[in-house]
Amino acid sequence: MARIAFFSERLPTGSFDAITAFSYGLMTTLADQQHDVRVFSTYREGENLPPAHPRLQILRPFRNWGWLEIPRLIPILLEFQPELIHIVQPREETLRGLTNALTALPAMGPVMGRPRFVVSLYDVSPQALNRNKTLLSFTDVIVVTNREQADQVIRWYNGRPVPTLEIVPLPTGDTNESVTEIEPLPALDALIARSKDLILIPGDLSEQRDPKALVELLIETLDQVPTLGIVFGGGWGAISILTRRELMNAFEDRGHGARVLFTGPLTPAQEQACLSAATLVFLAALETTSLALARWIRLSLAAARPLILRDEQTELDPLKWQDRVNAFVVSSHLSSWGATLAESVLDRDLRKQIQKMLPDFTRSEAIDHPSNSMSRIYAQALRAPRSSLR
Repeated sequence: MARIAFFSERLPTGSFDAITAFSYGLMTTLADQQHDVRVFSTYREGENLPPAHPRLQILRPFRNWGWLEIPRLIPILLEFQPELIHIVQPREETLRGLTNALTALPAMGPVMGRPRFVVSLYDVSPQALNRNKTLLSFTDVIVVTNREQADQVIRWYNGRPVPTLEIVPLPTGDTNESVTEIEPLPALDALIARSKDLILIPGDLSEQRDPKALVELLIETLDQVPTLGIVFGGGWGAISILTRRELMNAFEDRGHGARVLFTGPLTPAQEQACLSAATLVFLAALETTSLALARWIRLSLAAARPLILRDEQTELDPLKWQDRVNAFVVSSHLSSWGATLAESVLDRDLRKQIQKMLPDFTRSEAIDHPSNSMSRIYAQALRAPRSSLR
C-alpha cells in the first residue's frame, strides 16, 4: 500500500461543493483500501474537522497558501516520505504572493524521496495555468474533468512535453451522492403554484453562454407558453450588479417577473427540491468547460428529469445521447433553441416518453465510479519511472 499526501484547500465542513466532496470522498476511499493517507489543508478558526478515519490523518498547517507556509510542512513531509503527492487546485482567491505554496512544493521532491505528483485542475484558464507553471513542469499526471479542459491544457503546453493527462468526471453527488432530503424553498413553492411546467437552468449565470441573449430567448418562450415558469438554480458568479438588475428587469418589463426565480447558491437539499419540481433541466447554455455540466447531467439522470443539451456537450459526455430519444439536443446556435424549448414543454407525450426510458438508459450506460479511475491512475503513476527533472 502507498503513502499518499493530499493537498486540498477545503475540507467538507459546513457548506461545500462538488469538488470538495469528491476530493474528500477519494481520500477516504483510498484510506479504506489500506493506503496511508495524510491530508494537508487550511486552518480556519472554529471550523470542525470531518469525521475521523483510522487510516486518514488531517493536518491543517496552512493559514493561507503563500510560500512562507512551506517551513511548517518540512518536518512532517520528511517524516512521512510520501510516495505520491496529489494536489487539488485551490481557489485563486486563497493564493498569496507571486509564489504560492504549491508551486514551491516540487522543489522539496529530492528530500522527500522523489514522490510522484498528481494535480487535479478545475480552472484551466491560461492565467491559472501560468500561476502554477513550475508545479505543472514537475507533475507526472494532470487530472481534468472533461475533454474540453484536456484540450485547453494541451494548447497551454504549446508543443512542450505534456504529462500524462487523465479525464475523470465529477460524480453526481455534492455532499453525499445519496442525498434524498428536500429543503423547502418558499419562493419555489410560490412559483410552482403559478406554473404548470418548470424549466430548471442550473449553475452560476456567468457560466451560461451569452446570458443576455439567453434571457431574450427565454422571454420569447414565456410569451409562447403561458403555463411555463423558469428557475435559475445557482448564483450570479462574476456578473456585475448592474447587469444583474438589467437581466431581472428584462423579465419584469415583459410582465414575466413573477414567472422567473433566481435562487442564488443552493444547498444539495435545495438542489433536490428544484429537481423534484422541474419538468425539464436546461443545460444547453452551459459552457463545455463548466464544472456544473457533467455534475448536473448525472443529478438530472438520477432524478429522471429530461435534459436539453447542446450537440457539442453530448460529444464530450461519455453517455450516448440521441435527440428526441433520451434527451432534447439542440445545435450550437442559440438562435435556433426557441423551437426546441417550446416543443420540450408543449409536447408532453414526447417528454414523458423520454422520461420513461431514462432509468433503463442510466443503468445500461453506467460508467465507472471516479474513485476507481483515480485508483488506477495512482497505480500507473507509482509504477512509472521518476521524472528526470526530479
